[in-house]
Amino acid sequence: MLKPYLSFLLFLILSSVNAQKDIQDSKDYPLLDRLPDYFIASYTENEFDSEKFYYDNQNHQIEGRKFVIEYRHTKSRDKSYEFPTRLNILRNYANAIEKAGGRILFERYNAEKGYYSFRTGDGRDVWVYIKTALSGNAYTLTVIEQETMRQDIVIDA
Repeated sequence: MLKPYLSFLLFLILSSVNAQKDIQDSKDYPLLDRLPDYFIASYTENEFDSEKFYYDNQNHQIEGRKFVIEYRHTKSRDKSYEFPTRLNILRNYANAIEKAGGRILFERYNAEKGYYSFRTGDGRDVWVYIKTALSGNAYTLTVIEQETMRQDIVIDA
C-alpha cells in the first residue's frame, strides 16, 4: 500500500532536483524569445553601458541600455544529451531578426558568435550579440538598446 506513494514521492523529489528555473529577478529580453528548454542562469541589466560590435571589418563601440542574459539548457550537465548546435542557435536568432527587418552584421565562421541589429517599431536601434558554448548547452545574449547617456553632472563656469 505504501509502495505507490513512496514511488510518487521519490518521483517528485527527483523532478524538483533536475528542474532548472530562471534566477531570481531575471527576464527575457521582450523582443527576443529564448530557445525551448533553456533557462536563465545569469542576468544583468544596466541603464547605460557599452559593448563592442564587429561589422564592416572593424569593432564599433555601441552605447545604451544593456541586457546580458546567459541561457543554459535544462540538461546542460548531461554529457550524453544532443544539444542544438552552435549554428542552430545563431540561425534561430538570425532568421527571427531578418524576418523583423533586421540584418546580420557578422557571424564567425565556426558559429561561435554572431552580431545583429534591427530597428523597433518606435524607431529604436537594437544591437544583438550572441556567443554560443561549444557544446550548445549554453549561450549568452547581449542586447544594447542604442541611446545617448543622460547627463547628470553640470558645471556652471
